[in-house]
Amino acid sequence: MAALTMDSLKDYVRGGEQRRVAEGTVLLDITHNLLKNNYVEIPFLSSWSVLRCKEKIYTMMGTQISTMQLSLNGVPLDNDDMLLGRYNPRHSQVLHVIDNDPYSNARGGGLENVNLVKKYEMSDEDYAKRTNTYLNYKREQLKKNPNWKSIYQVKNKDRAHAESAEETLERVKVGMRCEVIGGRRGEVMFVGEIPELTAKSNGGQQPMPEPSSTPAATEESKEETKTETTETEVKSVVGKHVTIETEEEDERKSLLEKEKLVAETPFVQLWIGVRYDEPVGKNNGTILDKKFFEAAKNCGGFVKPEVLKVGDYPEKDPFDDSDDDEDVNEEL
Repeated sequence: MAALTMDSLKDYVRGGEQRRVAEGTVLLDITHNLLKNNYVEIPFLSSWSVLRCKEKIYTMMGTQISTMQLSLNGVPLDNDDMLLGRYNPRHSQVLHVIDNDPYSNARGGGLENVNLVKKYEMSDEDYAKRTNTYLNYKREQLKKNPNWKSIYQVKNKDRAHAESAEETLERVKVGMRCEVIGGRRGEVMFVGEIPELTAKSNGGQQPMPEPSSTPAATEESKEETKTETTETEVKSVVGKHVTIETEEEDERKSLLEKEKLVAETPFVQLWIGVRYDEPVGKNNGTILDKKFFEAAKNCGGFVKPEVLKVGDYPEKDPFDDSDDDEDVNEEL
């Protein structure tokens, strides 16, 4: 058996001489002295003149015909009137293009390097003049309602008032009886982080960050501090311009500072594994191919802390006809 070479492998992949092409058509590979990109198996007719071949290459590479030189497998194609077939072209032979134009756009990567293309940049002033932007939308909303907040701000505000991971771990313990929104009761079997499940529930996006718990100052301490510093503040501002802030402005600043704290604090998403009394779950304690606890088929589920309550929740009477139609969207 003959030894395989790279040329024989290339010929096999491309179909060799048995490939289906029209009679009189030859498939050539095109290279260029100024361009990095090569063109593979470009069809040419043997009945074309060298000039006709140059015209086709011009439409592909932009090289001017008057400054173009061609060679076929090292053989110069000097006569523009000569037919390509007279040079006995074969499939997969290399048709090399030489661009002799000293001012060619192809020099220095002019036709390939996108970093050389000047990018459009817009100034802040021009952007502020546009009407179909988020900035303009925000301005319009604030005109209608000075207390308007973006969705991101609302989510951060809600998260700031949400239960922290430490509070959840203190409130929910393995073995406690519980009830999930929708009236489904069971026993807590797992409390902890499941990063893969968090990523899945957020569609691959990072969840909103959770704030750290910082104790708020009491009204008494605030009043004492204010009394102690009043005299010093008065002395320091005598003869100076001052800005008096209203309570609304103080509240707005406080909210912005709190939202910034929320955004900068690492987020911890806890999941609670529940073994239901009845087959109203979605798994058997296994999720993402990992076993967390034992449960019968469809008697297991994983929920977020905000949809679960713990306490005195005994098993329901199976003959109770009451039915809670509340929708549940937080279980996996």
